[in-house]
Amino acid sequence: MLEEKDLIPYELSDIPHGPWLIFAPHPDDDVFGMGGAMALASKRNMRVEVVVMTKGEGAGEPEVRKKECLQAGEILGVSQYHFWSVPDRGISRDRIFLEDLKTLLNAINPETVFLPGIQEFHPDHRATTQIIWSLLNDCGFDKNVWLYEISRYNEANRLVDISSVAELKRKAIKCFSSQLAQAEYERIVLAINAGRSYTLPSEVTYAEAFWCCDPSQKQDPLDSQYKALYRYRTKKPAPDSPLVSVIVRTKSRPELLQEAIDSIATQTHRPIEIVLVNDGCIAVPIEELRKTIQDISFVYIEHETNLGRAASANSGIEKATGEFVCFLDDDDLFYPSALETLLSQADRKCVTHAKARCVTYGSNGIGDSEKVVFLGEPVYRGKLILENYIAFNTICIPGNILKKIGPLDDSLEIYEDWDLLIRLSKLCEMVFIDAVVSEYRIFGSATYTGKGGAGKQRLYREKVLAKHLQDVSAGDILSFVQNSVDKVVLEKEKIINLMRDEAKQKEAEQNHLLTLITERDQEIGALHENALVLEEKISILEEAISNLEAQLNTVFSSTSWKITKPVRMLKNLSRL
Repeated sequence: MLEEKDLIPYELSDIPHGPWLIFAPHPDDDVFGMGGAMALASKRNMRVEVVVMTKGEGAGEPEVRKKECLQAGEILGVSQYHFWSVPDRGISRDRIFLEDLKTLLNAINPETVFLPGIQEFHPDHRATTQIIWSLLNDCGFDKNVWLYEISRYNEANRLVDISSVAELKRKAIKCFSSQLAQAEYERIVLAINAGRSYTLPSEVTYAEAFWCCDPSQKQDPLDSQYKALYRYRTKKPAPDSPLVSVIVRTKSRPELLQEAIDSIATQTHRPIEIVLVNDGCIAVPIEELRKTIQDISFVYIEHETNLGRAASANSGIEKATGEFVCFLDDDDLFYPSALETLLSQADRKCVTHAKARCVTYGSNGIGDSEKVVFLGEPVYRGKLILENYIAFNTICIPGNILKKIGPLDDSLEIYEDWDLLIRLSKLCEMVFIDAVVSEYRIFGSATYTGKGGAGKQRLYREKVLAKHLQDVSAGDILSFVQNSVDKVVLEKEKIINLMRDEAKQKEAEQNHLLTLITERDQEIGALHENALVLEEKISILEEAISNLEAQLNTVFSSTSWKITKPVRMLKNLSRL
């Protein structure tokens, strides 16, 4: 069982570097959620800019709410507000333009972006985070992302002391009179902040909580806050629940390995045994991994030299003690219910398998949503021999069948898993479960059908085919050829549709920019007209001044003015 310190910080964190860009779903969320941190940033002369996503018309008059927002921002030292005027409760439906965000990021160059936490109740709060995070990916943003809580406790890994500015935050909250008339936001918000001081030193009376997303993560960092919820799981395995051994092969990828192990730790099924095989690579942080898997059995095997993929799998199988065996390489992930799903139709006479979501990752470590492929379908032996369409991380094999089938073929540098699946299809029933249980992650030159580059893939594809060609019929070959042609046609149609969609998007963005240009032209025209009016007024005033100067010169040069000069001097002296 985890200790308190493993679930919530017991020490304070400093605020992150600026400039800051905060996304507030409504015209008060930034102040309610992180007004104290905003005040602290202002005191350090950090630039703080806020995007208010919606007009907030669902809870008041938009112009009134905008005015209240600006008043509160002035108290807290907000540098600038940007009002995007999306309809209230419409963030998930309304179009947020990538160009608008790019323009903002280029202008501000923020070191830290703040988004609402993913556990918020309001759909606009969650939609803001989902959409803006996706657009940040498209922009290639790789700086800090912090999630802040607004209306409820979210999972937190940073606590910031706001005791010194709590009264300033209270004053800013009071600006929202239209909202305070509907609910006791001042009491509720500050109660959350007071509660957040629970694990902190006694002199801290108010704190704000955040989830700091690790920018080094290769997967969606927003998942980390979601995964933190699994730390509280207390589900105990049923007395007859079978032990599942998960064999993890790793080689010189400690960060990816940690993510793979984390995905095993969040499984809804218990009991689990992890058999980790380190294939002659850099040291593995065993103790750090054990912290993640406290209630999971752990077996560690280390090869002194690199023996290859098949040998690593065989080492793991030899040590596995589970009734069922699954495989997860260090660059892949299980979804939380993966093992539970695979076991739902398992018995000791068949192999169960499901679908994988194949995601291609770029050099920035971000998955390309447009290249996602789903791999997995029912097994037909002839087709399986010709086409590798089952991901190894989606299969669950009874231990007795693994012993019967024998070891993986270590003469195959790659496709050893494909070869094993073909052999299994000849030995026992393969039960397909139509559910996505894992993520097959593709890095570098790999593809979802293999690794090692095109030349290596072709070589070992030929080796696998040569081993099993006698089990392929003419009908299998004809079907494979037809399916290959159909795939090419579908792929071309997909590319054409993507190009059409992209053209439509560009057209929409162009129309949006033209609208902005028209609005700016109108503003410039209005300013030009005002300038002409002012120039005319200046001309009139200059003429009046010229007339007055002429009149004064006439007075000063007159005989009467010169005669009365001594009298004026005597009057001035008498006043002294």
